[in-house]
Amino acid sequence: MRPNLTKDLSLVNFQAYYWLKEELQSFCRENGISSSGSKLEISNRIEIFLQTGEISKPIRKTEAVKKKIHQVNLSPDTVISADHRCSQDVRAFFKTVIPKFHFSTYMNEFHNY
Repeated sequence: MRPNLTKDLSLVNFQAYYWLKEELQSFCRENGISSSGSKLEISNRIEIFLQTGEISKPIRKTEAVKKKIHQVNLSPDTVISADHRCSQDVRAFFKTVIPKFHFSTYMNEFHNY
């Protein structure tokens, strides 16, 4: 039987079980830990808390990272780079070149390969 998620839970037991994101967020709120971010980020904060008792702050993405997305004038000759993002601008461009264009599951899987 799965134990309750409490501050007395061992790190080993925490890592041994599956927890819903909502459960993790609730635990964080009860213990003064930030509940924002992805499930992995929240789990990492809880692991630090269970191991050391310390409350770690979420890692904030800097403006430099946010601005990394370059605005490029797209053309049929534009080279798709490794850091390419499927933004709304890119989708709109593809629709002007390919009238019935839409991203498919295959295309997303290929893109993420």
